[in-house]
Amino acid sequence: MKNEKGFTLIEIIMVISILGVLSLISFAFLGRTADTYQMASSQGKMNGELWVATERMVRELQYTNASGNITVPALGGTGSTLTFTKPACAICQDTSTAVSYTLTGTQILRTTAKMANQVVADGISAFTVARTAQNVVTISITKADSFSNSMTMTESVYPHPSANLSEDIK
Repeated sequence: MKNEKGFTLIEIIMVISILGVLSLISFAFLGRTADTYQMASSQGKMNGELWVATERMVRELQYTNASGNITVPALGGTGSTLTFTKPACAICQDTSTAVSYTLTGTQILRTTAKMANQVVADGISAFTVARTAQNVVTISITKADSFSNSMTMTESVYPHPSANLSEDIK
């Protein structure tokens, strides 16, 4: 009898088959992990964009005088436009006092006398502004991503009783 060393053909085929099955399982797992990462990244980006747009409106709206400088929507009303008059600010880049935020197509545009149609947010599916009889303004913005997920950010604003924006910023 010969001194036989090595593997038989059947043993090699079995090892290749087992390695093939293991690699398919690992590739499927890695594919799902990559999809999850992309979805989480997309949601994080969407959250950041919504936060910036909402925060910009909230900060400007907080400095409107609570005595009635918000003209759209009317008390107790809702709509997709927010129009208000803020106090003059000598140290601000945009010294306009009349400000309007409007949903146009999929963009929320900020319009003032000095800066017309400035894009605040893009890819927006819904923009709702509600104003209670107590003058509380609720801003709600909805955005969808490429994974068919949507995110809504809602914020309520209580206008600032002071009308002196320059003093509050200093």
